[in-house]
Amino acid sequence: MSQGPEEKNPAFSVIKWLGLFVIGLFLAYVIVGFWVVPPLLKPKLENELSRQIGRHVSIGEIRLNPLALSSTINKLIAYEKPIQLKPAKVTDATKGDVGLAELSLSAQ
Repeated sequence: MSQGPEEKNPAFSVIKWLGLFVIGLFLAYVIVGFWVVPPLLKPKLENELSRQIGRHVSIGEIRLNPLALSSTINKLIAYEKPIQLKPAKVTDATKGDVGLAELSLSAQ
């Protein structure tokens, strides 16, 4: 019987498992970034914006793209003081991007 390359060389097995581990980490990063973080971020962002500007703020939808390091906020509404049904400012879409230059500057 002939042995496969993974049985002849134990280093091949270590490299294979390391590669699978890295792929698993990448998939977890993508899944968490696209689908887990936005619903968790929305109420926290609404509360923090409301606290900072002193007005009630509501957000329709948050989209994150962890691969492009970008975010989009749809239907950002800041209501007039005191809390009324009349919006003071409405934006349909607000986009933000983080480039490599910003990451390198913030890391210093």
